[in-house]
Amino acid sequence: MVKNLSRDNILWLVSWYPSAVSSFDGDFIQRHAKAASILHNITVIFVKKDSEGLVTKNKKTVINKSGNLSETIIYYYSPKTGISIVDRIISRMKHNRICKAALKKHLADNGLPALVHVHVALHVAPIALWLHKKYGLALLVSEHWTGYLKNAKPNIENYHPVYKKWIQQLFNKAYAITTVSKVLCDAIRETFDIPTCHVIPNVVDTSIFFPVVKSKSSSTRFIHVSLLNYQKNPAEIIEAFSMVKKAGYDFTLSVYGPAPGDLLQLVRARGLEKEISFLDEVPQKVLAEDMQQSDALVLYSRYETFGCVVIEANACGLPAILSDLPVFREYIVENKTGIFAKPCDPQSLAETIIRFMKDKDHFIKEEIASHTKNTFGFDVIAKQFDDLYKAVVIKP
Repeated sequence: MVKNLSRDNILWLVSWYPSAVSSFDGDFIQRHAKAASILHNITVIFVKKDSEGLVTKNKKTVINKSGNLSETIIYYYSPKTGISIVDRIISRMKHNRICKAALKKHLADNGLPALVHVHVALHVAPIALWLHKKYGLALLVSEHWTGYLKNAKPNIENYHPVYKKWIQQLFNKAYAITTVSKVLCDAIRETFDIPTCHVIPNVVDTSIFFPVVKSKSSSTRFIHVSLLNYQKNPAEIIEAFSMVKKAGYDFTLSVYGPAPGDLLQLVRARGLEKEISFLDEVPQKVLAEDMQQSDALVLYSRYETFGCVVIEANACGLPAILSDLPVFREYIVENKTGIFAKPCDPQSLAETIIRFMKDKDHFIKEEIASHTKNTFGFDVIAKQFDDLYKAVVIKP
C-alpha cells in the first residue's frame, strides 16, 4: 500500500493508443481511460513512432483534454538506415529518450502521481521500471495483448528474451495485475511468475452502440468486423457462408476491415459477390449504424483475449455467432446473447448460422442490449477501476 502523493492523479503509461498515425490502435485502452476518468484524474502519456512522417519529420506533442482525462501523444520520426535491426535499435532508443523526457516534465509540472498504471507492458516495461526506481512510484499493470496466448501469431516467444525479462520484472514490482479475461490471465501465468490477476473487462460505449428499430429486410443480415488476419479466420467464414448459400438460404454479409486480395478471390470463386460486401475500417458511429440494421455478428476467431466487437454488437441488441472458445464463454450467455460453433470447422459454422436463421426471433434485442450495458457500460467499468485504485492507494 502507498500514500496518495498527488491527490487523485493517476498516470497511465501505454504501449498502444489511438493517434493520427493509427486511429484504431489501442482504442480499447482509450475507452478504459475514459471509464477510469469518470471517478479519477487520468493522464495518459503515449509516444508514437511516425514511420512515414505523416505528422512530423521531427517530434511533435499533441495534448487533448476532456473532463478528468488528459492525453499527451508525442510523435517522433526516426530516419531509416536501410538495416532493419539498426533502425529498430535507433527507434527504440529515441522512443525511450523522448518518453523519459516527457515524464520528467510532467512530474515537474504536476508533482508525483498517486501511482503509475501501465497498459500493455510490451513497449513500456523498461520505462515503468525506471519510474519506479527513480521516483518510488507504485505500479499497476493491465494486459490486453494476444501475444501471451500460446497459439497466437506472433506471440511472446517470438520476441527477444530481454522482453520477457523486462515484463517479469514489471510484474514483480506491480501491486496488482489486471487482464481483460481469465483466459488471458491463465496464459500469462503459464509463462510468467505472477500470483493472480484481477479481471477488468473491456468497456462498450452505449452512447454509440444501442438498439434501434430495424428496417425490414427480405434476407438475414450478418456483419463481421476485424483486421481480417490469421487470428480472425475470415476464409473459413466465407467457406461457411458458401455452404449456407448452397443450402438455399438468403443472406447478406457486410465485412468491415482491410480485405486482402486472396479473400476477394475466394468470394468470387465461391460465387458470393452478391451476398458478401467488403467495406473498409470506419469510425465507430458508422459501424454502429450498420450493426443496428443487422441481425447477427459473426466472429470466428482462432484465439482471442476478449473481442470488443462482440459487446459492441450485443449493445446494439445483436446476438453473436462465435467460435466456441473459452474466452467467449466467460461473458456470452448461450442462446441469449450468442451461440457457438466448433472452432476451425466451416461445416459447424454453417450449421450454426442456419440454425440461427431458422430461430432468430428467439433472441430479444432489448434484453441483449440491457444485459450488455449493465455488464460492460462505462459506469460499471469505472467502478471496477475505482475499487482497484482504492485497494492500492491510501487516501489521506
